[in-house]
Amino acid sequence: MEDLLPTLWNLSTIQSFFEMHDVTYYPEILNEPLKAKAYEGDHKIAANMGVYMTDLAYTVGTEGYAVGNPSYGALMELADKEGLAEEFPDLIIERYADSDATVDSLMQMFDNMLENGEKEMSGKDIKEFHDFIIMGNYIEKLYVVAELVEKNSRSGSDYEAAKNLNRELLLFMAKQGDNLDELSKLMIGYSSNVVDHKDLQKLVVDYEQLKAKKDQLIELSADEIYKHPLVKDIVENITKVRTRVVE
Repeated sequence: MEDLLPTLWNLSTIQSFFEMHDVTYYPEILNEPLKAKAYEGDHKIAANMGVYMTDLAYTVGTEGYAVGNPSYGALMELADKEGLAEEFPDLIIERYADSDATVDSLMQMFDNMLENGEKEMSGKDIKEFHDFIIMGNYIEKLYVVAELVEKNSRSGSDYEAAKNLNRELLLFMAKQGDNLDELSKLMIGYSSNVVDHKDLQKLVVDYEQLKAKKDQLIELSADEIYKHPLVKDIVENITKVRTRVVE
């Protein structure tokens, strides 16, 4: 699982991409922060902590940072439900402050945080909580980039700029799929209303096709990229998986 773990911790990767390409901030893409109040159950809470981590990276990496970080408040509310409110801010600060931190050191810090939290957790419970954070974080990253492809194709911005951005987003999207099979294997043993393994498997197939066809797709215009049947299928399937997590 070592290749999958950086998708959780490397918040700076998606943040840097957004900053580099001057990505527009679309608050409607984010999971509604007020939903955090209603989330109950370890699977739902953990998965949406992962979701809000990605949303936080998107907010910080765009002009949305100027309006504050509502996703941070939602993340802390969920952390508080798990007795982790005092521990979790240090984890976020550490992740942004040290982009060279190793996966092992960050995983140890996360394990210590869970062990030191107010809620009693067995080793099995800690692993399960951790796996669902990974899943929610990973799926939200797929969702945000897929949504940006649609938003950019309809933005009415400069034709060449829109085309170039959607090419970059498409390549970023294809690279995101590298760990999807590992995620599917990670979640296969869980029975939960938060995840459907068959839907994850559909995404694995979609992303394998995307990686195979990306060189052809980047020759298209911004709108043509979004309207391509494969991209539309990916957006639809990601939305389906993500809806199970956030609703």
